[in-house]
Amino acid sequence: MTEMRAGQELLLIGIPGLLGTRTLLESREEELCRRFSRRYLREERRKLERLPLLSFREDRIMACGLLLHREDRRAVTLYEKDLIAKENAGEIFPGELGDLIPGYAKDYGLSALISVEDGGVLDAIWRLCEGKKGGRSFGCRFSYGKIPFLSLSIELCELFSQNPFRLPSGNCCLMALERGYALSEKLGQCGVRSSVIGSLSEDRKRLRTDGTAPSFLTKGEVPNPLSGR
Repeated sequence: MTEMRAGQELLLIGIPGLLGTRTLLESREEELCRRFSRRYLREERRKLERLPLLSFREDRIMACGLLLHREDRRAVTLYEKDLIAKENAGEIFPGELGDLIPGYAKDYGLSALISVEDGGVLDAIWRLCEGKKGGRSFGCRFSYGKIPFLSLSIELCELFSQNPFRLPSGNCCLMALERGYALSEKLGQCGVRSSVIGSLSEDRKRLRTDGTAPSFLTKGEVPNPLSGR
């Protein structure tokens, strides 16, 4: 990997908050059934189960459960039209595509890779900017609006007064790299969601840029939003 430097792009790959979203669906089922039909909740669970499973290493990004074209096993892009009709007709199906983007670290200038875990996206941003132990740390500028949550995650967080940016994730990764937008476009062509949410900066300030006033990310205590703390 290359060395981290100011100006590198922060790329979030996968959908943040999935683990927390699943937990809320399971643990608050009775409350949800009083607000939504069971059919709707079953459909939302089915959508979650059908999302691609991603894994990340420095030499490759791997995935299974992607939608593929049956004829040539080519990945279905995020921009494909008439997905439901094509799936009903048997033209596309969920399948495995093991080495999704081999050699991406060198091709796109990867400098750091952090799994988004229990502390959610904000914790991952902090940990990535801190860098390796004993190494240099960085600041960043990032946007809440560019973090690609599912609408279901936002809806459940609003309903149960949870912070989506602290939701446990899994199956999601934050990277610092030279060509984040290029890799994001490539991922979209493979049917994987991603978004450049910001960039590294020289100072150590971690600043949210899309609020009505400057908002700084501080270390503090990273709570588990589902623990009741």
